Amino acid sequence: HSFPTRRSSDLKKDENQDDLGRLDPYYTHYTPADEHAEFQAAIERVEEKHRTKMTKVMREWTTIEEKYESLAKTDKDHAEKLKQEMSKQFESRIELLEKDQEAERDQLVAMHQQRIVSRINEVKDAAMKCYTNSLNAHPVLLPVVRKCLEKLLRSLHKDRHHTLAHFKDLVENSPDQAGHQKEATLQHLSDIDRYTVEYNNVTGVSYKWYASVAGLPNLYSVIDG
Repeated sequence: HSFPTRRSSDLKKDENQDDLGRLDPYYTHYTPADEHAEFQAAIERVEEKHRTKMTKVMREWTTIEEKYESLAKTDKDHAEKLKQEMSKQFESRIELLEKDQEAERDQLVAMHQQRIVSRINEVKDAAMKCYTNSLNAHPVLLPVVRKCLEKLLRSLHKDRHHTLAHFKDLVENSPDQAGHQKEATLQHLSDIDRYTVEYNNVTGVSYKWYASVAGLPNLYSVIDG
């Protein structure tokens, strides 16, 4: 009598076999208006897949324990030795599954971040074009300038909001990565503020008014804290 023993690399290969050719639909479909919901759904699929694999491992371990009880009746020492070997294998499998889930989540977050930043930049570029064209118009129509500026300021505020939200997510889920990105994040926020002040000063729009709307006084509290 013996337990079925296999190398961890072979087990990992089997556990990933079902994933081959099954690229998550999140990577092949992109609808800006539904991005957040689609991202959350993709995260849920990763977690569900992880739970399914963990359940499979635990069921296999239950089978191993049953075989151990049977073998222990005739050769307890041999049974104990085999159980220890299998225990190490299962611990290794669980560790690999945890790492795989973390890697898949990080990949989804990276894609989500890329899409959001790309969309924000598109909106900022369009607002900047509107603003520049309004200043170069003949004659210059102040209501149009103000309308375009407000679009630009809203896009900057959205950029600020997303930057902070993304950093907070990193702090909670990837502290090391958050540490690496802290300086770059602060610099980006500083640039946004500088642009906001400059655009307000050019057109005479009250920076104090915009600051009260956007909550600028508390801008860095999350990061510096």
